[in-house]
Amino acid sequence: MINVTGFRYCRLGTANLEETVKFATDIIGLEEVGRENGSVYMRGDDRDHNICYFEGDPNDHTLGLQLDTFEELDAAESALQAYGLEVHRVTDLTRTIPASYTGVLPDLFREGQGVVAEGTLNANGKFTAREVLAKHDETYMPKEVAEALRKSGQWRDGEVTQ
Repeated sequence: MINVTGFRYCRLGTANLEETVKFATDIIGLEEVGRENGSVYMRGDDRDHNICYFEGDPNDHTLGLQLDTFEELDAAESALQAYGLEVHRVTDLTRTIPASYTGVLPDLFREGQGVVAEGTLNANGKFTAREVLAKHDETYMPKEVAEALRKSGQWRDGEVTQ
């Protein structure tokens, strides 16, 4: 069993976004804090947001859970893999962190391929992706990433060094 010490984030699909938001605000007492790309961000405490509703499959859920140690994170990764869920580790070439994504990965996704992932990084260093994009060729790199790699000394003549 995974030793969860806190609930950090929840992303929930709903068949009727406006009805769900009305229920969440009027009945549960959540506060709407933003809307973007068909998603509504809400909170029930002092964080920026901790619940995201989107119009889509009501069975599409993503949870961000808090664990206390990296050992517990490794154990959680093993438990999730044993349950049949995919777990990936993400690197910025300086460090590698555990990452997870529940959903269908893009056709171009494969180990070692550059991706753009949107999600949350918790206090224990675990990245939970809400969206994974692999729509570019191997030579594409956002300007900000290339600049950061140059500053770190990991970039040489358009290629990443390891």
